Amino acid sequence: MILGLTWAAAAHATGLQPLSAKAVQHWTAVAACETGSGGQPKWDWGSKHRPGEGAIFEGGVGFSALMWKLWAGELGIVTQYPHAYDAPPRIQMEVAQYGVTAHHATWGCKG
Repeated sequence: MILGLTWAAAAHATGLQPLSAKAVQHWTAVAACETGSGGQPKWDWGSKHRPGEGAIFEGGVGFSALMWKLWAGELGIVTQYPHAYDAPPRIQMEVAQYGVTAHHATWGCKG
């Protein structure tokens, strides 16, 4: 629960839309490609400063820091999650889906 709200109510209040199982599968595959080298996604990409991690991309699906700030700001969650890697995987997926739906964003990895 977030401040006494159920997850669905909190997501609706912020503008995030629930994802289908197929969408979750898609974004998990994108993240596996973007940050997992085909293995498990690194949803905390950018927070640990591991070899190969730069400062430009963050989170499992490799948001540019600027796009995360913009989209998370539009959705009203940037204060709660100032970086993509601060957000749980499901939130990252929902923000990515928002980017595709609202801004016609694309990813190099297709999932």
